[in-house]
Amino acid sequence: MHIFNTTGEHEINFDLDHETIRMLRINWQHFSKNVNSYPDLFEGKGIVICGGGIKFFTCAWVAIRRLRTLGCTLPIELWTGKNEYIPDCPIFMVANNVTWVKSTDFNGGAEMEGWMLKPFAILNSKFKEVISIDADNICVKNPEFLFELPEYKMTGALFWKDYWYTARDNPIWEIMNVPYSLTNEVESGQMVLNKEMTWQPMNLCLYLNKYKEIYYSLLFGDKDTFRFSWLALGYDFHLINQEPSCLGFNENGTFKGITMIQYDTCGYPLFLHRNLIKWDRTDTNKFLWQNFKKFNSLRFPKEYISSYCNTNKHYFIDFGGLYETYDFVVHFGDIEAHCYDLLEELRTESFYKDFIINQNIKNRI
Repeated sequence: MHIFNTTGEHEINFDLDHETIRMLRINWQHFSKNVNSYPDLFEGKGIVICGGGIKFFTCAWVAIRRLRTLGCTLPIELWTGKNEYIPDCPIFMVANNVTWVKSTDFNGGAEMEGWMLKPFAILNSKFKEVISIDADNICVKNPEFLFELPEYKMTGALFWKDYWYTARDNPIWEIMNVPYSLTNEVESGQMVLNKEMTWQPMNLCLYLNKYKEIYYSLLFGDKDTFRFSWLALGYDFHLINQEPSCLGFNENGTFKGITMIQYDTCGYPLFLHRNLIKWDRTDTNKFLWQNFKKFNSLRFPKEYISSYCNTNKHYFIDFGGLYETYDFVVHFGDIEAHCYDLLEELRTESFYKDFIINQNIKNRI
């Protein structure tokens, strides 16, 4: 069980005895020592998105169409895992330079599903340098410039902060042989990686995800398997300094944050990670990006409030303490309206309607 405290501390209710911790540490260290060197099979730069099924293909469509509108010309791989599909839409795929890649076509990919698909897709992508973007993550501006940042070129890895930090008593510190530090967890909705420079920690990351029964109980999914793999092997990465802001709407006097605003190295907004209400559930008559809350990193107190809306069946985040509130449209313009236009465009496509029918039939069988 994961507990996210208002202080930002991420606690767990998952105990491991000393012998189990010791064996887990021995096992990952043995694995890492036997990872083959970088195979030099990859080339070029591109974007990797995992997006199978109705929920995530819908999100991926909006994200990809948005990228192309921004002028991004990078090739895109759209990955699906075990028992996942996308609709038959060759015109869209060709027009947007998107390739459907199935994990099941790769050695070890038959069981890839859920969060573990992401590190597998990055490792097996044809690209040497990858911008990994979650399907529900919308770019504010063309992200191609990230490959040219000196912080990326020096380390081969750009990561972004999550709201939370890992509790001191989490066994992960001892398992990975990493000294405790009061630092933010990594939010893996967007990452930039050079596989040649980060081959060893990327392989360790996939290893941790394969043992999800243990590591997801410690780390809440894939996101911090990246950070701890880098820390455990002593690899450098650049963590964007600006912490995420919280974007959402007001309902019955309560602010409900459903999207993380992530920033570039200069502090300008770059990603809108809509991770708590997906596009497939979105009513285009109701705008949800109304206001955002932002902490001044030098001011305290800061409170992080994680809650669940029983009426609409979704989680949401709110900030407390010393924060500033801003109007979304004033600062971002018509981005949400543009996304709604893209969503409505998809919903009128016959291939999408057929896909929904077919997926619902499969889910009932």
